[in-house]
Amino acid sequence: MAARRNLKLSPCFFGSFQVIQQIIQMAYKLDLPPCTCIYPVFHVSCLNPKLGKHFTPLPTLPPVDKEEAICPKPEAILQRRMHKQGNCTVTKVLVKWQGTQDESATWQLLQTLQQQYRHLVSKAL
Repeated sequence: MAARRNLKLSPCFFGSFQVIQQIIQMAYKLDLPPCTCIYPVFHVSCLNPKLGKHFTPLPTLPPVDKEEAICPKPEAILQRRMHKQGNCTVTKVLVKWQGTQDESATWQLLQTLQQQYRHLVSKAL
């Protein structure tokens, strides 16, 4: 999951998480992993029923830092390609992010990725 300026296009749902108990008529407590930094009680409007085996939401919540901002970490570089941008050619890489599936991989500029994750990108290339 790439860090985006506008989170409107980011995935909205994570899980499937088991409902532990109904707190009141409109609030449910979920069985979230202990590493999550969010309160486990949700209003019913924030929950969706499981949509079958063909629908696969993100299996885990994305990693967050101490300020609770999403801080995705690259897991693997799947492909690379040259892309014309204006008058110059730049290298883009297809990045698989930790905790996501291959279908959620995003194309990132190699130069930007090298600046943000120097210790990881140099090993992968």
